[in-house]
Amino acid sequence: MSIAPDHKSVFLSIEIESEFTRGPGLWNFNKSLLEDENYIELIAFYCPHILEKSHDVTDKQLLWELIKMELRSKTISYSKQKDQS
Repeated sequence: MSIAPDHKSVFLSIEIESEFTRGPGLWNFNKSLLEDENYIELIAFYCPHILEKSHDVTDKQLLWELIKMELRSKTISYSKQKDQS
């Protein structure tokens, strides 16, 4: 066994010339949407379309993830639109 390491040091230097712009951040579901009639109608309208779009998915876990993804997308869009008005 050797007391000298068999690895060499690597130094990395990065220069960043422009400022970073922040992304949209973390999104949390606002449960007050469940009392919004327009939101409820929107989701009720899109559910059959989401299921039809995913009719060929046989894996139930994958289907559930796809449904959640689509509903989350519609919900975020609706929330942003509602916030701007």
